[in-house]
Amino acid sequence: MALPTIKKTKIIQHQGGKMTLPIERTNAVLNVERFLMDLRDPKKYPRVPKAVREEAHRLLRHYPSK
Repeated sequence: MALPTIKKTKIIQHQGGKMTLPIERTNAVLNVERFLMDLRDPKKYPRVPKAVREEAHRLLRHYPSK
């Protein structure tokens, strides 16, 4: 009789012993994408310098998409 296989989930361990689950990493990536998109919007954040908006735009061009 064969032993059942166990699905392995990759978990990254950070300093301090806390672990990040795959869904938490996914959510972090999506939240950063939303944050960068918001930074580009002068109506949402009118006091953000132009250089910061341009950098957010540049980063989003190479950001992983859905």
